[in-house]
Amino acid sequence: MCIRDRFRLAHGEELIEFSGDIRDRQFQDLKLHIRNLDLEFLKHIFDLPDSVSGRADLHALMQGSFDNPEFEGNLVISDVPAQHLPFGEARLALNYGERKLDGRLGLLQKNSEVLRLVLQQPLDLTLTELPVEQRLMAGPVAAHLELKQLDVSPFQASSEELAELLV
Repeated sequence: MCIRDRFRLAHGEELIEFSGDIRDRQFQDLKLHIRNLDLEFLKHIFDLPDSVSGRADLHALMQGSFDNPEFEGNLVISDVPAQHLPFGEARLALNYGERKLDGRLGLLQKNSEVLRLVLQQPLDLTLTELPVEQRLMAGPVAAHLELKQLDVSPFQASSEELAELLV
C-alpha cells in the first residue's frame, strides 16, 4: 500500500493542511496543521454543546510504522468567551512512542497558566485489531496536577456548560 498526498484548504485566516506518505505500512512525515479554525463550524458538524467556542490551532506529526507508531501533537484552543468556560485558553500536548503516551494539559486564565495536568501511561496504539482492554499496558502510570492562583469564581458560573461537555 502506498499513499502520498498533500491537501490544503484555506478560508480567510483559517487553514487546514495535510501532507505525508504511507508506504509499506510506514508513516513518512504525516503532518496535520490547522490554524485559527473557528470552533462554531465544528458545533454544526458534530452537534456539540453551545459552550464549545473559540479558535483552534493543531500541529500533529506521525512517523514510524503501523506496528510501532510515533506521534506528537499540540492543540491550542483560544479566544474562549468567558461566559462559556472558566478559562481563556487550553493547551494540550501529546507524545506517543515506544508504547507510552505522555500528555500535558494546561488551562490559562488572563494569559497565565493556572492548571497543569501531566500524565504518563503505558499504552499500545499499534494500528492492529487489538481489543481496547488490551491496549492499556502494565507499567507505571504517573499523573501530576498543579494549580496556581486559580480563580474559581468562573467555574461556578459555568458548571452547567462543563457538565454538558462531559456528558
